[in-house]
Amino acid sequence: MEMFKTLFLKAMSLVGVNVPDVVNDDMASDTEERSTEERRDKFAAFAAVEEEVKEEAAEDAAIITEVAETGDGWGAIYDFLAEGKKILAIKAYREMEGASLKEAKEAIDAIIAERGVA
Repeated sequence: MEMFKTLFLKAMSLVGVNVPDVVNDDMASDTEERSTEERRDKFAAFAAVEEEVKEEAAEDAAIITEVAETGDGWGAIYDFLAEGKKILAIKAYREMEGASLKEAKEAIDAIIAERGVA
């Protein structure tokens, strides 16, 4: 094994390659592979979060649609406010009461002030 190592080092010096450069190149390649794996992992995590957000948005949209169809959305409004989703509460109020954006916002702000929700 030592003989191979000696021959290798001599061959490298003959062609003008510094052995530490070869070692560093191997290390750089390893780092690139790791960073590629890290990027894949981060992308997978991002994709999972994005999917969760899409699912939650679809659920919220279904609730708004149900409020519009039934006209009964107080439970949904309070749930949205408890979850910190003021905009969705305003949308639900608008669908339920047929109110303008300004009227709905004022109504939701009044509920928050009165009940301390959100």
